[in-house]
Amino acid sequence: MFFDETGSATLRVAPGHYHIMGFVVGGNFDTFSMVGDPETRVSGDTSFTLDARRAEPVRARIRGVDTDANSADLGYTRLDDGGNYGLAMSWGVGGATAENGLFAEPTDPVRVGQFEVELRIRLLPAGTTSSATASTLYDLLLFGGRVPDPPTWVVDGTGELARITARYRSLNDNAEYSDVRVGFAPLQFFSGGGYESIAVPRTRIEYVSAAPVFWFHDASWYRGEAFIDFLGPWADPYQPGQQLEERWFWAPLHAYGYGDRGASSMFVGTADLRDTGDHNGYPWSWSDDPAFAQAFRLYRNGQLIGRAADPFLQVSVPATRAQYRLERDLNLTGVTGLANVSRTRWWFNSASPGGQDPYAMLPILDVEYQAAPLGGRNGAVAGRPVTIDLQLARQEGAPPSEIAAATLQLSTNDGATWKEIPLERVEAGHYRGVLPGSRLHAGTWVSLRTTGRDVTNSRVAQALIRAFPVR
Repeated sequence: MFFDETGSATLRVAPGHYHIMGFVVGGNFDTFSMVGDPETRVSGDTSFTLDARRAEPVRARIRGVDTDANSADLGYTRLDDGGNYGLAMSWGVGGATAENGLFAEPTDPVRVGQFEVELRIRLLPAGTTSSATASTLYDLLLFGGRVPDPPTWVVDGTGELARITARYRSLNDNAEYSDVRVGFAPLQFFSGGGYESIAVPRTRIEYVSAAPVFWFHDASWYRGEAFIDFLGPWADPYQPGQQLEERWFWAPLHAYGYGDRGASSMFVGTADLRDTGDHNGYPWSWSDDPAFAQAFRLYRNGQLIGRAADPFLQVSVPATRAQYRLERDLNLTGVTGLANVSRTRWWFNSASPGGQDPYAMLPILDVEYQAAPLGGRNGAVAGRPVTIDLQLARQEGAPPSEIAAATLQLSTNDGATWKEIPLERVEAGHYRGVLPGSRLHAGTWVSLRTTGRDVTNSRVAQALIRAFPVR
């Protein structure tokens, strides 16, 4: 609903219950007030005023912790009596406005349908000027069936929150790094948040609201006209007092294949730059000229059936069983400070799912990496051995299979020559090799080449050129 120059509007509506809420913005955009009533009964001519003078300061705090607000999103979700129709709105602010310029008008609980107020707020230790350099932060999502009077939320200490030790590295460059944590309260179907800078490398303690809040954490790399979005996995809601660790931007970055199929169609895709913390990195560019070279191809019984530049394809396929080969080539030379070139091939057999399930996850075999020790810029130390752990398994959601074999090779001349690295089988699907320190010289790069095979002959072959530097 839009207002005229007098700040008013007239509508003709049927009698019934109405949600009338909005945001009043200060003239200097330094105050934002959520005002109105989520349930107003209209039975005749009715006047309603959205009056920011009735709004009160929004506050959030944690008992025993002195904090300041760094950013906030205030909004609501409103569902009808049957839960079939809903609307949502929120407003995001940062800096001093999050601390002193956010207001809300208290409301009563609704009688028809459901209403939920939601405040997503990032708190920093008092006196901290930026989340980029903070050693600790608090991401809270506070909600309820009404806007309280006063609109103040208090968390009863950090024991009510989950504690995440987040370790951020850099991709051996001076790019811009940022993150956003988006939360969903029980009724919430729309949510958002703004990216905030991170000075990397950095280890940061992050306290977050626990169940029933559901979080999605996303981090990004940005330089020039290129952007890499690292998407966090969809995890179960955290529990109060839970402690866990997240690793962001940790090398080796590698391609991760995935896909599914029905009776007559198949979808395949790759996350080109998956880090060792299971975050899928997708590179993008908005320059007129491509910032990097890429190719994506799918074969059926040796015949090309689909190709693209972007790493995803939807193709028509016969129901009968066949062998498929998926190929992904990516060249980021001149864009990133490592993971410059990767080439990955996946082989798998597939037929129509049959049965009652119309879709099935493809038996694509992927390899995950751990490399230690590496520094905050993902570099190895010259003369010091590096342990490489490989975890081979089918893509998430596909039926598991037994791994039959794996290999690992090392190159220190960008793939011109390769040396076989002996592997120890640690447990099913888990292999370990050691790159000898005698081959790791300052100023060179480590490139890795791996293969894997399971007992059904799903296979993967991957070459990672300049996976990480040696200093």
